[in-house]
Amino acid sequence: ARDLSILAPENGFGVPQLLCKDAALFLWAAQALGDMGYGEVNLNLGCPSGTFTAKGKGSGMLRDPVKLDAFLAAVFANAEGPISVKTRLGVEKPEEFAAILDIYNRYPICELTIHPRVMRQLYRGEADRAAFSAASKTVRPGCRMPVCYNGDVTTAAGLHTLEAQYPQLSGIMVGRGIIADPALFREARGGAPAAREELRGYLDDLYHGYS
Repeated sequence: ARDLSILAPENGFGVPQLLCKDAALFLWAAQALGDMGYGEVNLNLGCPSGTFTAKGKGSGMLRDPVKLDAFLAAVFANAEGPISVKTRLGVEKPEEFAAILDIYNRYPICELTIHPRVMRQLYRGEADRAAFSAASKTVRPGCRMPVCYNGDVTTAAGLHTLEAQYPQLSGIMVGRGIIADPALFREARGGAPAAREELRGYLDDLYHGYS
């Protein structure tokens, strides 16, 4: 009940993201969110945190392609609204992604967000842009869904570089970068960087919110 109250649409959320390995529970949550007015939910198959992967959630689901396929089959057989997916390239090595993509292509995923690391990396090292390029070649033109990029976008210049390098992307997901620099999108549109006073207020809001 608390989580659903936090997710009230008036709080300004866009697409809610679910971490789940049970199809029935995923469908229940998706229906509850749909009843609240959300038009899309996102399935997180990219989180590398051991807290979740040890339970077979997040990118831990990529360990077992058979179970992943069965989960997606049950979800999409009963889903009433659009479902997007966030994924990593695999568990141990990027070469695993071709087989994972074969599974994704069987289902009407409305958008696939690819984070070009494997589960074992957590957030260590740099996002593997070369592996993402290879994955992009793999998914084009045979991919059934739009592709969004995620990973290590921390500056406005980096955002523009990605836009130029991959003009076919449906979007770019910025995670930790926007938390570190809340003015990143403003800068990308030609605006000013965050002022000292803005950052102080931002940190105060975060502190009081978490408290």
